Amino acid sequence: MPPTDEQIKAIQQRGNFVVSACPGSGKTYVVAARFADIARSWQNRHIGIAVISFTNVAWQEIDERLRNEFEFHQGVNYPHYLGTIDSFINRHVFFPFGHRIMGCSNRPILIGPPANEYDPINMNGWYWKYPELAPYKYRDFHYNIDGKSVNSIRFNICQNPTLVAKVLSIKKSVNRAGYATQSDANYISLTLLREYPEIVISLANRYPILMVDEAQDTNEIQMAIIDLLLARGAMNDVMLVGDPDQSIFAFNRAKPELFLLKADNWKERSIDFTGNRRSSQKVCNFTSRLRLSREISNALDEDVKLYDYEPAIWGYTEATIAIRTKEFLDICIARGITLSPDSIAVLSRSRGILQKCFGIPNEDNETQPWNDAYTRHFAKARFLYDQGKFLEALNACERGFLKFFKSDVELSELEKSTIVKETSFAQWRQFLFELINELSNTNCSLGEWIKRSNDNFQSLTNLKNIEFSIKSGGKYAKYYREMTFEHMFSEREVQTTLRDYLIATVHSVKGETYEAVMLVLGKKGIGPNYINLLKSKQLAHEELRIVYVGMTRPRKILVLCVPEEDKNDWEMFFRG
Repeated sequence: MPPTDEQIKAIQQRGNFVVSACPGSGKTYVVAARFADIARSWQNRHIGIAVISFTNVAWQEIDERLRNEFEFHQGVNYPHYLGTIDSFINRHVFFPFGHRIMGCSNRPILIGPPANEYDPINMNGWYWKYPELAPYKYRDFHYNIDGKSVNSIRFNICQNPTLVAKVLSIKKSVNRAGYATQSDANYISLTLLREYPEIVISLANRYPILMVDEAQDTNEIQMAIIDLLLARGAMNDVMLVGDPDQSIFAFNRAKPELFLLKADNWKERSIDFTGNRRSSQKVCNFTSRLRLSREISNALDEDVKLYDYEPAIWGYTEATIAIRTKEFLDICIARGITLSPDSIAVLSRSRGILQKCFGIPNEDNETQPWNDAYTRHFAKARFLYDQGKFLEALNACERGFLKFFKSDVELSELEKSTIVKETSFAQWRQFLFELINELSNTNCSLGEWIKRSNDNFQSLTNLKNIEFSIKSGGKYAKYYREMTFEHMFSEREVQTTLRDYLIATVHSVKGETYEAVMLVLGKKGIGPNYINLLKSKQLAHEELRIVYVGMTRPRKILVLCVPEEDKNDWEMFFRG
């Protein structure tokens, strides 16, 4: 499909502007096309274009488009940058200069997800010492933009000055020792840019053009960093692309109102994408009721825009959800949609709904061979290592060892302290790499891998008590030993290899497209129930944005499946 006039305008536009884009409007295509349009005639050898997004999946999609559609076969190379906003901040600010703020003598080290599972509390001499803080990990607390308070998943603790002071004291001690979580790193980087304007000038000069994909997911600290770069003047071409209706990462402190403010400040130069290249007009009409603007997108894809299926709202109970699922699949089959996880998706707000309705906890236990969590993590670690994904392998191995370590009672206290408590970060990482190398390679069946890895571990003095195993019973037990590693480790949150349709959470499929979607909701997500949100028209509430993201994934068929007793209220909202 050729680019629309709106897309061409955004590709050719220069200066500071916002692109407000509806679902399926080709945001990723425009970012890739605009980069290609500028980079093809780029003459500067040491000054480049920075393209950043908020997840690895998002920037990798841009990279794939550049390679396949715009003939950047080698990807984005120096002097340009393509990656996540966190990686951009780490590379150019935190790692080279973080020690100036932290007070440590060496290059800072990232701890906690997504870097690793390392947590300093109770491991390297740091202790909360307050019972109210006992359940918390270090990474549960984030610096606020003022640096004088913290944020947390438990707001009641953050309202207690004594506990906040203790958390801040520990965080500063951990930082002085050279450790920081990613959220720490972002705050430290903002502080650096405020205190050392020469770093801001250097960075703005290095990347005079900045493109931010999924900009609705920016948090206060990240946007403040962008604002500092803008204030210096050298960075005078900034494109922010996003859709505030699709901001569903509040757990990362995303604030879509920051994106809306930029759109308002730059409104004379900004562009709205109103064309939907994914869904039928009936799906566009239906989902528009959840948009803040209530504006209806125009379906552009000639193959589906006139598709005649009217989005449906069905009621269900736990006893009838299986029947509803079969009815949904029967409609797909009758309309010629191939039964495939790539074409048909049953989505939910949370894993809890998957467990309640489909008997699926964190992963489909019926189709999973694992007897315990640590065997799964170790197996995945070696698989990732064999794929050349070394950092991801290290993190998986770390999770596996800690799962084993916390449940094993046979390791002596001396062994425990030698392996974990008194181990420096560098030694800990080296230990984990050595552990991975003791695991069998994964170019074999799971059963053979279990045997080889157990034989290898019997020769290790400290770790001979680790024994890998898989389930011997269950519906699919006869297949477990012959499973391949490619079969087991898809990137989905829920395995689909033994199903002919996808079952997953909304968060895991953001940005994806399916022919047909059934979205299964409970009475509430986190916070108020859905009906109260609908009746009070709180369309900006993240729970309704999550519903919106799930409902905008299909091209042809959309079914909203809600508790039977709530069906009339949902009907009233969408049909009234």
